[in-house]
Amino acid sequence: MNNIDLIYQYLKEYSKETVEQFDDLMDQAEEDNIFSEEDISGLCNLLFSVERDLENESSYNIDWTIKDRITETIIILTLKNKSATHFETIAKAINKYRTISRPYLETVIETFLTVFLLGTPDQSEDEIAQNRSLLLEAMKDYTQDYKEIIKSFCQSNLEQLKSDKMEDELPPQVKKLKSSLSEIYNLV
Repeated sequence: MNNIDLIYQYLKEYSKETVEQFDDLMDQAEEDNIFSEEDISGLCNLLFSVERDLENESSYNIDWTIKDRITETIIILTLKNKSATHFETIAKAINKYRTISRPYLETVIETFLTVFLLGTPDQSEDEIAQNRSLLLEAMKDYTQDYKEIIKSFCQSNLEQLKSDKMEDELPPQVKKLKSSLSEIYNLV
């Protein structure tokens, strides 16, 4: 049984003991690089399977922090390699995650879009632009209604950034974020 199947089994059986086993495996994965870029697809499918297969059973009881560790692993592996193939996997996952209405999968989609379109604090502008380009291209090819998804993401975030302050009074980070969201919105 591979590590992804093992994680699924832990979550399917979901008990205090299996959560501890899951934590041990994920801790070991962080230390020993158990997962590789080739596991991105399997981990994306794992999140979907947990939400779909366990929908009527225990998945509502599975802590989001447990599923967050899987999501973080996917993001780390994708950012580590920056391959078009891995961004295609993310785009396919976004497309698949939209097929069932589950709050956690909606959060994963939002997280993927935030990280891969807007970047992380430790990334350079070039890295952010490269990731943005790779994700947008992949979504164009592999995600139904990708324009709607991106525009909705940008609009909702721009609405959250609305302020009573004049544009020139906003902090530089907020100005930059608004500019990035507007730019992305106009790209699609």
